[in-house]
Amino acid sequence: MIISPPFLPATGNLTEEAWLASAMPLPISFNSLDVPEGSYPIGNLMLWHNGIHLSSTSIGAFKTACAVADGELIFVREPTPSNTNKDDPLNYNSTSDHPSWTDTGMVIIQHTTEIGSSDTEATSITYYSVVMHLSTIQHIDVPAVAATKTSKAQAASTRLLNVGDKIRRKDPLGEVGLVEGHRQIHLEICCDETNLKKIIGRDPAWQSPTKAPTAHGRTDAVFGSTYIYVPATAPMDTTEPKSVTRINNPTSTIGKPIWVEIHYQQRSCTLRTYDDVGTLLGQRSDTIHDLTMFDISVDRHNTLTDTAQAQSSPNGWYSLLRFGRNLSGDKLPADAAHWRKINTSATSEAWVDLAYSGCYAFSDADFLPLFGWNCINDDPSPDDQRCDSPQLRKWLADKDDPTGANIKLNTDAKRAKARRLISKFPTEWDKASILNRYGFVKELPGLKDNPESWELFKAHALAVCCDGLPKAYLDAQWHFDPREFIRHFRQCGWLSRSEIVQLIPEKAVRKAKSEWVSEKVPMNLIATELWANRLRELNRSNRQFGINTPRRLAAFFANALQETGWLVVMRENSDSDGNKAAYYFPWDGRGYLQLTWPSNYIKYFRFRGNVISKVDEATLARAHKAARDDLKDKNTKDKLHDTNLKDDKGGSVTIDKEFRDLRDGIVKIPPEDNPTDLALTSGTYWAWSKASQYADITSENVRTTITTDKKESLTYYTHEGFGSVAATVNVGRPVTDYSRINGVQARFQAYSVAQVVLFDTPEFPHSDGKFYPLPEGITLRKST
Repeated sequence: MIISPPFLPATGNLTEEAWLASAMPLPISFNSLDVPEGSYPIGNLMLWHNGIHLSSTSIGAFKTACAVADGELIFVREPTPSNTNKDDPLNYNSTSDHPSWTDTGMVIIQHTTEIGSSDTEATSITYYSVVMHLSTIQHIDVPAVAATKTSKAQAASTRLLNVGDKIRRKDPLGEVGLVEGHRQIHLEICCDETNLKKIIGRDPAWQSPTKAPTAHGRTDAVFGSTYIYVPATAPMDTTEPKSVTRINNPTSTIGKPIWVEIHYQQRSCTLRTYDDVGTLLGQRSDTIHDLTMFDISVDRHNTLTDTAQAQSSPNGWYSLLRFGRNLSGDKLPADAAHWRKINTSATSEAWVDLAYSGCYAFSDADFLPLFGWNCINDDPSPDDQRCDSPQLRKWLADKDDPTGANIKLNTDAKRAKARRLISKFPTEWDKASILNRYGFVKELPGLKDNPESWELFKAHALAVCCDGLPKAYLDAQWHFDPREFIRHFRQCGWLSRSEIVQLIPEKAVRKAKSEWVSEKVPMNLIATELWANRLRELNRSNRQFGINTPRRLAAFFANALQETGWLVVMRENSDSDGNKAAYYFPWDGRGYLQLTWPSNYIKYFRFRGNVISKVDEATLARAHKAARDDLKDKNTKDKLHDTNLKDDKGGSVTIDKEFRDLRDGIVKIPPEDNPTDLALTSGTYWAWSKASQYADITSENVRTTITTDKKESLTYYTHEGFGSVAATVNVGRPVTDYSRINGVQARFQAYSVAQVVLFDTPEFPHSDGKFYPLPEGITLRKST
């Protein structure tokens, strides 16, 4: 799932939270209630409000509203031309007698994407975004059409966006208009109940935030922070315990239930402790993070006895450290301990076992009630627009209004509590139901004795509302705060097939003899069960190894695509035969990052919990050295072939058959397949090579040109951070001489495309010296 705000200011050096705040600014209050215009989920007069208003300047990134995600237009309404006629209902002003124009341009987009998967089925969700109060609807280019025997040629032209148009994230939808004279848009996110259940992973009912859990959270969707419920009986110690397994009958316990949040970000880890009602007790940094987790996992496995290791794997330990539970599918001791030094109170720290009996792990994908996520579905009069939900009134009540009789979102604290409420009520835009929904308004003080005010309000409502809204949208009565929905799902990192398709360049360059050739890239990612299984396991691997940010995903896929010949082959040169000409055959590349060389295969299979003997390791090390020595003399003699291996005295020897079968089983010929090893070889290599530290580098795109065999100048962009990742993948370590990296130009091209798809505001210098959001000379692939 890829999502972004409708406004896209430059990211600069802002943190994610700071950038999102700058991209989705709320309007100031233009009335005496100290409530920002267009608040969620309620506005003035206790009216349900579908979404939020976002304030705009009339320049730069805020002049145009953009699509928040890929989708399809299901409704478009052109705006009414503005005027200054005070009798026009669209010049209605709720706070004064001065005419204040409201624009009516509106688009509704249906978005379908994935946020995870079970073992058999992707967790596919459909939701809707609405952008209202546009002053114009975007025009799009229509390419020229050549004449045929039965039709005339058509010149290139433009037209307005229309129902049925496919929309990409960041596509312009139209210019920001006015809401009662103030430059704003209305943004909403909604879905139906079936999809809400898939989004939050449970039934949409109010849940007590303080109820202790009795099981782990969902496993299909896992993203963001890890949250672990720790019972009062969990052991604690003032010094780090030496044992990696559970302490039975502990002499000291924490004495009260707590929650621990584990948040990994780049090369750091933050541990936050909360009491059982969600109050933050403290936070501290931890030494277990993306760059240390692999080695720590291996160390914990190796600490065990040989007997205990039979029920263990470093991969299982890695999953425990990442997710607070073992989601890897590989072995982990039943009594594995997960010791972390945390704040046990506001003034004290201790080591606590977060995997003790009664501990339960969750992620942000669980939408935990303790941290504010809850569902409102108890309005006794759901067909009118007035919010009469007892639960919402109780949740947002304060000491000045203990019954919540007249809630106002006039404090930061109340607005923060409201942001994570998921509320059910009908849309405010349906013209056919206006009298039912707003009839109560004419009975309110100030309107009951002033029928003219009611008529003005009604006329305005009729003017801004719509006929013919799609049934799918009318049925999508569950609403999110769009800011929180966007912020939350930007942590997801799970890519659907259609999103991955867009990462594949239309064309790529390669060296043919002594000349550069630009060729069309095949699209092998077809919608089959084979690829559904492969992409599921690839996404699972990426989420386990922290390949879940735009920069890391772009760096990973730009290498994986080139390494596999654009997903055509999963083994070097050929799925069936491999690269027999390579001196390191049969230890040639396999998987998305083409795991190569005996030592890396040994490292990988040991990480999965397989036993590879020291004898086999020494045999292969000797053979690898001999093969490399022969390579220097240009006299390679297949010394790594299974039938040519020698012991330390020069006698013939074979390595264990089970080891050979593991190696040869990574890549199978369809319809047989091994999607797990294809993915995990890549994720594991990424983790132990610490590629994330290079992927996280924020360097510039540097314009470079080459001349093709057709004497055409072709532009591509180098990037320091990605270049280091490419070298780590292909050479084994970062290098500054990019010519040592096989196919580096195509990798750079793929990285440029990935930036456009995954980043919010990439910048590419063109030949005119200016910067643009698209790379020069590159055509993006359409998703299929």
